[in-house]
Amino acid sequence: MKKNIGKIKILFLLLGLFSCNDFGDVNIDPTKPTSMDPGKQLIYAQMRYTGDNSIQLRSGIGIIIPLLQQASGNFTTNSGATYAYSESIYSRVWLSDYPGVVRELIDASDNLAGDPDKTNLYAMVRIMKVITFLRLTDLYGDIPYSEATRGYSDLIVRPKYDRQEDIYNDFFKELKESHDMLDAGKDQVPQDQYYGGDIAKWKKLANSLRFRLAMRLTKVNPAKAQQEAEAAFAAGLMESNDDICYIKYENVQGSATDFRGNALSTAILAMADPPRFNTTFLDILNPPSNEGPVDPRLDGYSRCYLSLTPLVGGAALYTRADVTEQVRNHYAAAGNAAINGVIGLQPGAVSFVNNPAVQNITVDVPGRGSVTLVNKDQRRQMATYLYYMDAPALIVTYSEIALLLAEAKVRGWNMGSTTAEEYYQAGIRASIDQLSLFRDAPAFEGVDEFVESKTLTPGDELKEINTELYISLFLNPQENFANWRRSGYPELEPAGPPGRPIPRRLQYPLNEIEQNNGNVEEATKLISGVEPGKDSYLNRVWWDKE
Repeated sequence: MKKNIGKIKILFLLLGLFSCNDFGDVNIDPTKPTSMDPGKQLIYAQMRYTGDNSIQLRSGIGIIIPLLQQASGNFTTNSGATYAYSESIYSRVWLSDYPGVVRELIDASDNLAGDPDKTNLYAMVRIMKVITFLRLTDLYGDIPYSEATRGYSDLIVRPKYDRQEDIYNDFFKELKESHDMLDAGKDQVPQDQYYGGDIAKWKKLANSLRFRLAMRLTKVNPAKAQQEAEAAFAAGLMESNDDICYIKYENVQGSATDFRGNALSTAILAMADPPRFNTTFLDILNPPSNEGPVDPRLDGYSRCYLSLTPLVGGAALYTRADVTEQVRNHYAAAGNAAINGVIGLQPGAVSFVNNPAVQNITVDVPGRGSVTLVNKDQRRQMATYLYYMDAPALIVTYSEIALLLAEAKVRGWNMGSTTAEEYYQAGIRASIDQLSLFRDAPAFEGVDEFVESKTLTPGDELKEINTELYISLFLNPQENFANWRRSGYPELEPAGPPGRPIPRRLQYPLNEIEQNNGNVEEATKLISGVEPGKDSYLNRVWWDKE
């Protein structure tokens, strides 16, 4: 699964991005760009899409991961853990993507349209546009799409809001046309950061995205969902982890303007005390009362670390002593089957203290001797290798596609001769195996036995399949949020204020409401859910049908 992709230095990228192609006309100001290089714009979009740490800090860790009851425990997780609305947090994806990735991709697409010498690059840009707009519309609902960022080219400073249904229909068209346009005999795009210009893999990506989008429609338009899913399958989906769409970052801590490092990693390193895993997530990986086998990803995802004194974030987090086995052995020796050495944090918690109550314990740590572990040191948190700065950012994985294929098969759709259970087990295995993409990933034991034990229960297939997606998509929080809303699994009990349901969308940014009020009001009238006609985070996007 190694890629022969050169690392792109951000300084070179930005200099090249804003360079001019031709200064031959003396009437053109030589200090200002005349046009962008679409190839560099594609790279910029790929790097920034998963390299913008403000998005992952606010929407990923701040909202979605705690809202899905996977991890919480500090102030950063407050919006998702307690459903506390914060305009600056809920608006971040919008305020970053539109002037950043969206603008560059639309400009590149305009410049490439009709160019017979750059059809592959054009197709890649179109697919990247779908990836980018998909995140926006799935989070917010109806959004500016057809007129987005047309202020300069068409003087449209107040773009209309397209209906999400119309946007999805255009996505299907764009992905099919892009797939058909891709041709290994045409222009080469070696600077591509996903596949190094591998056209066969880009074709599978286009079809796999189409399949993902088709599955989004299972409740709102099942006939359309089946039609698009079967067409995508017939055209060729991802077949193994060799087809995963991911970007490998450099071992450089990112910033608001430097996208060389993994954004989720940058966001975690910004915290002196990272979040702890919630009991909801840990109980799925480590079923209580021997209700099922322990998932090998339990120790692969989660570890216990001795806190630094004084607390400090950044790369120092990598130096903390791993005390996972000491915690496990202590409780095993004490005969405490209820805790069993796997201690989480209650959903909704924004403090590590007494959620649930845990007494201090004393253990021996090599090189340190006898050490007291307070409650937060005993609670499971994200394994450090998962947030190295050069950790890959997973965009679309074979595990996701295999599990969705299992669901499509359960629904009776034509997905070939492979059984639903075979797809299900392939998705679980791929989810475990894909962790080998991360530097210093542990060796997993008992994988064959675990996968073989995972059989589908008649009547509970959709629950079991989508619970596995919830595990596999942990490092892709925005997609995880979308699939949870789409499927309803796992079934989560609200953990916020009494009587308040779990949020299901993000609200429009305040500056958008102020500057494009008429179009925002028209879009808001069409929002449905518990508060119809309101721009509420408790309402639903179009495909999120009750």
